[in-house]
Formats: sequence, structure tokens, C-alpha cells
Amino acid sequence: MKKVLLICAIGMGVVSSCLKDEYDIDNISVVLSPEIAVPLINTSVKASDILSLVDSTMLKENSNNLLEFLYSDTIYSLALDEVIDIPDKSVNYDFNLSPIDLPDITPQLTTVRLDSMAKRMGGAFQTSIELLENKEANFPSFPKQNAGEAEVFLSLAKFNSATFSEGGLEVVLKNDWPTEITDVELALKRASDGVVIDILKFASIPSGQSHADTVFLKGKTIENNIISEFISIAGVGTTSPVLIQGSDSLSVTVSGYDMVIVEGSAILEDQEVFNDTVLVDLDLGLGEELETIVFKNGSLDLDLTYEVEETAKLYLELPYTTDINNNGKVF
Repeated sequence: MKKVLLICAIGMGVVSSCLKDEYDIDNISVVLSPEIAVPLINTSVKASDILSLVDSTMLKENSNNLLEFLYSDTIYSLALDEVIDIPDKSVNYDFNLSPIDLPDITPQLTTVRLDSMAKRMGGAFQTSIELLENKEANFPSFPKQNAGEAEVFLSLAKFNSATFSEGGLEVVLKNDWPTEITDVELALKRASDGVVIDILKFASIPSGQSHADTVFLKGKTIENNIISEFISIAGVGTTSPVLIQGSDSLSVTVSGYDMVIVEGSAILEDQEVFNDTVLVDLDLGLGEELETIVFKNGSLDLDLTYEVEETAKLYLELPYTTDINNNGKVF
């Protein structure tokens, strides 16, 4: 009932305010009672209402219903090439060929006939052999002497002239004369200049037997044309008759194995002669360290000096570089 009276009073006040009249305020007595007070404005403001009025990228409401003011701007912008300067790089690299293996030399046989060697020795021994040709008789002895040379041509060798770091020549001397030979010294020489490669010594080789020795090739230069020289040989002679034939021979068999060439002229089989990695350090000047970099442009220029007189194939790979235009395959 009090609320109705208050509304009526207010309405009367509004109406009466439209009349032209004068009131003496001093004579007005007003009593205010909290029991009849009402709010003139009753509303609420939500954060979303504020956010709708500003740039939502700058003012956001977080999970705790608090407003966060976010602002970002570019203070300064640099291109990468203004920060990091990759200088031109020149790398000089000398690669050394690995030792080149040569295939083994299959046995090469050279023979010296009895009648030919008798002619070299001359004198009484030559006369005796010629008189006893195809006869059974005691083989004449002969003193220690030089019996001349015989050519050993290594026709199956894969080189003309070569210097070796490893390998060996096996030399087998077989005595097919009908008597024992002693004090044998066999010199192997290069045919082109007569330089002695090695001297092999055999104290005694009985009739029908053979003895072998090895020439080690490390540090030696040999050719495919070798001279074998009997710089010393002596004959014991027999005490019983034997068949003497001029075709009886001393044979020299030469074979090569495990040969590794370091210099020379040779026919090479396909093989990998070097496999090496070159690491290039890019000093960027200020101690920068790059884990990954994508190049926009640039070039890798190779200037190769190849002094081996033989055609070769060079495969170059950049193992830590990939091509982003080719599904990341190694360059």
C-alpha cells in the first residue's frame, strides 16, 4: 500500500511541475524513508560487451575470467643475409691414390738348352757335349763359370714398367740335365738398362729336380721384359753313363703374386683407387653456429687436376646436403 502511495506522489509531482507557480522551498518539509527508496538504474556490464567494442586481438579474456592486454609490433626487421654473411670458400685438396693392385702373373716359362749353354761356355765342355750328342756316356764335369743370359718375357704381365710397394716374383729353376749342378747364381735384370733386380742363389740342384726362391718387389721397379743371367754355375759330372742330348734344358719359371703398384705404366682393371671425405669449415666471422641452413642460391665450382694418364670416373657426393626440390635426396 505504501508503494502505491509513493507512485502516486511521484506522478503528482511530475504533473505539478508543469504548472507555472512559485513555491517557497523553505516552507517545504520532506521526510525520506529508506523503506520507500528504489534504484533508478539496475543493469550489469559483461567482459564480452567490452571486447566487442575493441580489437579482440589486443584484449582477451583468459581462463580465469581476467582481461589480458596483448600488443605486438615489429621494432626492427633484418634479412638473414644482413645478419649472417657466408663468405666465399676456396679449398685446395690433394688426394692420393690408394695402392693399385695388379692381377697375379701366371707362370712364364723360359728354357736354356744344354747345347746352347755349352756354346756359351766354349772350350772342352762344348767339344765334349757336341761329341756325345745322343749317346750314353759319363756327363763331363765343368768348373764354376758364367753361362750367359736368357730372356724372360712376362707376356701376361699387366704392366710395362712399374714400381711396387708389395708383392713378389717366385722364380723356379728346374734342372733337366742328366747331372747335378752346383754354385748356381741367377741374376734377374731389367732388359732396358741392365739394372739387377735381385740375385738368387742355389747351392745344389740334382738332376730332374727344381728349387724355388722369391724376389720381393717392395721398392723395386721391374719391367715385363727381364733378363736372367747365370753369373755362376758348375757341373758335377756323372760316374756312370747317362743319355746326353742337346735338347736337355735348364728351365726358369717366373710368376708374380700380391703385387701392389705405386708408380708406372700398367693396364688396370676397374677398381676403386681412393675414397675420401673433405670437411669444409665455414667461418662466419662472429662465432655463429649453424645447425641447418637452406640456400637460396650459390654455386659449387670444382677445378680438378688429374695427372694420371688414364681415364677415370670421379663420383662426388655431399652426404650432409639434401635437395629440397627432390624429396630430400642427397645432393
